[in-house]
Amino acid sequence: MLGAVVFAASLGAIASSAQDRAGSATVPVGQGSYTDVLSTTYQGPAALPCYHDDQLVEPQVTATPMVASGFSKPPQTHDWYSSVIWKANNSWDAQLGECALHKYSESMHPHPWSLRFESNPNFAHQMVAGYTNYYNIEDQYQDTYRTLQHTIQNDFTITFKDSGGNPIAPNDTRLADYSDWGMTAFSGDNQNHNWRTTLLEGNPYMFFETTNIASVEIRLQAVGAAFPAAVITDSAHSNMLGFTFAFTNDPSTGQTPSPVRHNFGIFAPAGTPVNHSGDARVFSIENLPANGYFSLAILPDEQPATLDFFRRRAYAYPTDARVNWSYDESQARVTTGYHVTTELKENGGDLLNQTVQALYVHQQQSLAAPAVRSMTAYTYTSLMGEMRVLDGNRFTTPLTYHGVLPILPKVAASPDYTTTLQQMFDQSAATTTAPDSYFSGKEMARLAQMAMIAHQVGDTVRRDQYLNLARTTLEDWLTYSGESDKKFFYRDPTWRSMIGYMAGYGSDVLLNDHHFHYGYFVMTAAVIAHFDPTWGASENWGGMVDLLIKDIANGDRSDGSFPFLRFFAPYSGHNWANGAANAADGNNQESSSEAINFATALILWGEATNNATLRDLGVYLYTTETDVALKYWFNEGNNIYPRQPDSRGRTFVWPAVGMVWGGKLSSVTYFGAATGCVIGINVLPVTGGSLYLGRNQIAGKAVYDFAANTYDAFKCWPPPAGPGQPP
Repeated sequence: MLGAVVFAASLGAIASSAQDRAGSATVPVGQGSYTDVLSTTYQGPAALPCYHDDQLVEPQVTATPMVASGFSKPPQTHDWYSSVIWKANNSWDAQLGECALHKYSESMHPHPWSLRFESNPNFAHQMVAGYTNYYNIEDQYQDTYRTLQHTIQNDFTITFKDSGGNPIAPNDTRLADYSDWGMTAFSGDNQNHNWRTTLLEGNPYMFFETTNIASVEIRLQAVGAAFPAAVITDSAHSNMLGFTFAFTNDPSTGQTPSPVRHNFGIFAPAGTPVNHSGDARVFSIENLPANGYFSLAILPDEQPATLDFFRRRAYAYPTDARVNWSYDESQARVTTGYHVTTELKENGGDLLNQTVQALYVHQQQSLAAPAVRSMTAYTYTSLMGEMRVLDGNRFTTPLTYHGVLPILPKVAASPDYTTTLQQMFDQSAATTTAPDSYFSGKEMARLAQMAMIAHQVGDTVRRDQYLNLARTTLEDWLTYSGESDKKFFYRDPTWRSMIGYMAGYGSDVLLNDHHFHYGYFVMTAAVIAHFDPTWGASENWGGMVDLLIKDIANGDRSDGSFPFLRFFAPYSGHNWANGAANAADGNNQESSSEAINFATALILWGEATNNATLRDLGVYLYTTETDVALKYWFNEGNNIYPRQPDSRGRTFVWPAVGMVWGGKLSSVTYFGAATGCVIGINVLPVTGGSLYLGRNQIAGKAVYDFAANTYDAFKCWPPPAGPGQPP
């Protein structure tokens, strides 16, 4: 089935020709090398198998970027919209006789919106969308509930129709374009009926451009006991209409608050009326021109003045959204700029060529003038706290860079310090036996940290032992020696990614977690280059290290060999770990601290190799993500996690979460729910870049006290038995 929905001809620059794939199997880079031909022994990026009633419907096949004709950018992954470009399936059974989600999208959560593209013979619509300003508390483990869930309850469906009133049956949904925090999706059939949908994270509008679509129907779908919609209108503008309605779910769902009220606006071209007649839950745009457009907006309230405010900005369609950053070393200040470029779809009257942006808590708290003066009183509720609306296309956020250290300094003065350190050295075997890129990376980085500690205490014998083993292992990874090689990198030409084999945790089939894995590689490289700067030269081993960095965080827009900032989401302020975002809760990241470890390593690598550009990129990533991790993973200001019970009386008492998703916050991990796992995965590895964890001592103590007083504080990674330690 996949072959029927994927066409290769339109992939343009991102597709690899047969000649490209038939190139040399070994590509030298300085003293290192990688392969551009993957042995059939290994798997690359894939569309996962799909089952129905335990029967295989679609086997696993190689994933190909699903892009619209004319798309020419590097294929962007690891974002809120990744399921549009990467149809990866998921492990659950398809509810229908086909993998419908494979062709359209999973649920996506560009706050304040949540939405999904879909189509199948049992219903006519092509999209569902909603404003998830409610939550429920789930996942009881032992004596606490672990998850704050924001599930799409489908405020409404959107149906695109032809001139005969028939719903369009789109072949699929593809990525047509993307920006630093937004995307445009293309949906269409074989008869030249199509539409483009543009969304930006933080923007309360959805923008549509249509071709040969005669009418559009918006039908309220909120589950539970819905109240009739009330119309907010303006007799002077028949091409717009607002509506407000409330709904309540079955109490067993735990929806809080309940009932909840939502307000939306519909904005059509001049001369194209928006109708509301007959069925109280149905709104329609009729007689769209052959090349039409319209937008929808979540309204913060039901006041006519608010509808008019959004009308004046509803025709400013985003054409780009870009982040930029600068690091002022003398002031230890990182300044991040956000800029949306807009284009008016129609002129005249009081329409403005500017949009609005709903800012997350971390952006609000560091907002610089003059953008502060552009903040409005409008707000939205989101999973990441209250979002406040800024009226304008650009803003900046200065943050203080607090610095990192190559190694935590020797400050202990206890009389048994030397003895204890020697015991720890003796217990820490100088070996690298892990086969996969994650655990081998951890082993190498551990050796590198031990080498730095040994150097501090003057133990040059151990230092050189640790350093040489780390270097030997890393150079093995950075060199391809043929099909028998068990540690090597493959550069995938289709998705433009460096993949280490043996892979781990889906780092091959879904490109998962490269920033976790390779952060340890870069940290090891930084320590080696600290002691031997010539090793890090591009003509030696630095060229391969730089490729791993570009795979994760290419900061050069002019370099199309990798996507721009693949893993890092500038508007969210943190990385996403999953390449395809193939889950109902959207994308996710578990270990904020391992993401920060990559940024720390990048700073140290930039310093060791005298590369200020890479250092400054690392400073931007580190400063931003440490700020965000403290706010959302550790609830630093105690203003993110709701503390009131849900409608079933369930409460969320955790001071920190183990995972941030697009649609939920969860105090569990992929490998366990013990407190040691949840907290530990957002602390390790402890390095000279970990001092941010103590920046807010009140929040830090709350997390520590909570973890230390739970029975399973040491159940995830039990320490070796010894005096004062639990068995």
